[in-house]
Formats: sequence, structure tokens, C-alpha cells
Amino acid sequence: MDPDQKVGVSLALPGMEVYPLEADFSPKYAYILIKSTDAEDIEQWSIRSTGYLNREELLGVLTVQIERLKAELISVWD
Repeated sequence: MDPDQKVGVSLALPGMEVYPLEADFSPKYAYILIKSTDAEDIEQWSIRSTGYLNREELLGVLTVQIERLKAELISVWD
């Protein structure tokens, strides 16, 4: 595969599945965090997106996810 050419998500992440959106939702963009292993079985993280993402929106979404994760981890200690 050419690393500079976009491909469909199922081709980029073969064998992986995600939960679907609600029936009346139409996807616009995706920001994907991927944990993978290379040929030597070394783990690494990669980020892929489907196109231009507004930085303010991305920061907002990631901030909300961080706060949700913090609350979830704190609840384990309570």
C-alpha cells in the first residue's frame, strides 16, 4: 500500500470492527488512535484521520475524553 494514498477504513485496519453510529447519523471525520506491532513485535502508537480536523474541535473532544477517563479511573479508587 502507498502510505501517501488514502484507502477505506476497512482496508487500512483489516479485521478490526467498531460500533456503528446511530441510524440517522452521517459520519464527517474520524480521528483514529491505533496501537499496533511491527514485524519485530514491537508495539507502537499511530494516529490517522480521514481529513482536515478543526484543531479547536479536536482539542475539545480530546479534553472531554481525558476528563471522562480521569473520572472513570478515580471511581475505581472510591
